[in-house]
Amino acid sequence: MEERRRQRFQFLKLVYERTEGNPMNWVQGLALGGELGWDEQKAEGIIRYLVDEGLLKIWAFGYVLKVTHQGVRRVEGALEQIPGASSPDLAALHGSGAIASHEGTAAGAGGVAVHGNVSGSVFAPGGQVNVVMREQEQGSAPTPGPPVSPRLTLKLYQMGRDRTHQDEITIDQRKGASHQEYLFGLALHNTEPLTKAEGVQIRLQIANRTTTQYAVTLQAPAQAREWKTQVSDLVEEQMADLRFDDRELLCLHRKPVDWDNFKLKLVEPVDGYFTIYYDVTSVQPLTENHAELTIRMA
Repeated sequence: MEERRRQRFQFLKLVYERTEGNPMNWVQGLALGGELGWDEQKAEGIIRYLVDEGLLKIWAFGYVLKVTHQGVRRVEGALEQIPGASSPDLAALHGSGAIASHEGTAAGAGGVAVHGNVSGSVFAPGGQVNVVMREQEQGSAPTPGPPVSPRLTLKLYQMGRDRTHQDEITIDQRKGASHQEYLFGLALHNTEPLTKAEGVQIRLQIANRTTTQYAVTLQAPAQAREWKTQVSDLVEEQMADLRFDDRELLCLHRKPVDWDNFKLKLVEPVDGYFTIYYDVTSVQPLTENHAELTIRMA
């Protein structure tokens, strides 16, 4: 049991390190398992456990993984429990195994005892104890729930039309014309009333689901310098990748932020569609949202 716990945390921490603790970055999970000397069956079992716990998420087929905000907090929280430790307290990954929450007396390593009503006590190696005392008084007011966080989503819209924000748009091509550019817009929404999000990062990954064998180019609005990646190509199975970072951007409910004039450059007319996978995060408060959009070619 302890060995399984150690291996689960070892893998979670490795994903955290390789993604630099950024839920927008991804790694190949089975490859990480191979680095640890595990076969695919063992790696898949550990990945599935961590996904079920909400600490990792599978971003794409083949066990392409991202660490969740909960996973980041779990790793960093474990590191903080033992000041100066070279490795996290493995028990911190399993609250039920390492967290005391009961009436009576709790004793940690080194003979340290705590009496009374104890909640959230982590008994670390070497006798260090971190204890949170909880007072329970009859008739006290109930503890308020957590504050509501903003929910950030992206929408597409047509240029030169009614600019309705949608999850899917259709672009009419110029039949028989080669080397064409098509424009569309992207809008950032905060759909949670009475909330605001400050500091926004966006990652777009665009997959080609069309018939073309040529490279397709996606270009961000030239005037929007916060789009750190301005141009990216879709080549065969490789997705285009655009990134946005504006630590001063404020997104309010019912006040979307629009970016006009994204360009989709095609060598030839195509049949099919493009899928846009996106991650949107805010700095204050710390949130993450992800979904997908569709551009159909007619």
